[in-house]
Amino acid sequence: MENIFINACDFDQAVYYTALFPDFNLSDPNHTLTLYHYTNQETYEHYIYHPEKRQLELRLTNITLFLDDKEGYHIFPLLYKLFAECQNDGTIDSAFHKQLAQELKICENRFRQLGRWYVLSFSRESNCQYLKENYACKNGKPGVILGLQTNCLVDTASQNPGFSPACAEKRTFKDDFPTAFLRDVLYDECLIKDFIHNAIGCIYTFRNQIGTSHFSLQHFVQTLVDVYRLYFKDSHFNKEKETRLIVDGNTVQNYPDVYSFSSYYTPHPTQDEQKSYLYLYLNDCSLYHVQHIVSRTCSCD
Repeated sequence: MENIFINACDFDQAVYYTALFPDFNLSDPNHTLTLYHYTNQETYEHYIYHPEKRQLELRLTNITLFLDDKEGYHIFPLLYKLFAECQNDGTIDSAFHKQLAQELKICENRFRQLGRWYVLSFSRESNCQYLKENYACKNGKPGVILGLQTNCLVDTASQNPGFSPACAEKRTFKDDFPTAFLRDVLYDECLIKDFIHNAIGCIYTFRNQIGTSHFSLQHFVQTLVDVYRLYFKDSHFNKEKETRLIVDGNTVQNYPDVYSFSSYYTPHPTQDEQKSYLYLYLNDCSLYHVQHIVSRTCSCD
C-alpha cells in the first residue's frame, strides 16, 4: 500500500490516494518473495540473460504500445457509469454530474500523459497454463518461466552501483528516485465501485459545506484516473492474473546503470524505437528460478 504515495506530491493528494486506493483484501505484491515472467526461449537467450555480463536485461514496454488498444482507458467507461449512477440515486445533482463528466472527458483526451509509463507483466503463479500457452509457448514455440526476486524489481537503489547510502537522505529530499511500483491488476469493478461512489459523495458534501459553486473538480477527477488507469482492466482479461511492474520513464535519468532506453543489443535505437521500450538491468542474483517449457502442440514435445 505504501508505494502508492510515490505519486502523491502533497498532503491533499496523499489523502486522495488513501481514500481511493484502499486495501481490497488483496495481499500486496511487494510482500511476495517471487514473481514470475513468462517469455519465449528466443527472447530469453538473446535478449534477457547475458552469461558473460552475469546480468539480466528486462524490457518494459511503453503502455501506449500494448496490443490492447484500450490499455490505460479501461477505467473511463466505468467512471462515466458511476458518475451517472451517483446522479440517478440522488448522491449528487445534475450540475455536479455534468462537471464531473466534463473533467473526465478532458482527462480522456490527454493522451500524452499516458506515454510516460512503462510496464512489464508478471504473475504470482509459477505454473499458469494460460500464460504458458498464450505467452511463453505462443505459436507452439519453446518458452521460459523466470522467477525473480520481488524486492529487486523496485529497490532500484540497491541495484545501482553508483548509489551511496551516505547520500540517501539528500537524494530523498531531491525526490530523484525512479517511480517504480508493483500492482496487481484489478479486473472486478465491484472491488472499487463502492469506494469511488463514496468518494464522490464526500466531495459533493464538502462542496456544499463550503458553499461555493466554483469548486474545481479537476484535481479530484484527475486523481481518480491516475490511481486506476494503470491497473484496472475489463473482466475478460482476468485469465492473465497479471501483476505489473510500472515505471515512470520521466524519473529514470539519474539511474543509467539500472534503467536505459537503449539495449545492450541495440545501443543506438532508431528514433521511433527510442522511447518505445525501457530496459531494466538486474544482477543475476535477482533470478530465483528458470524453467524451460514446451507447448503441448510443439513438434519437439
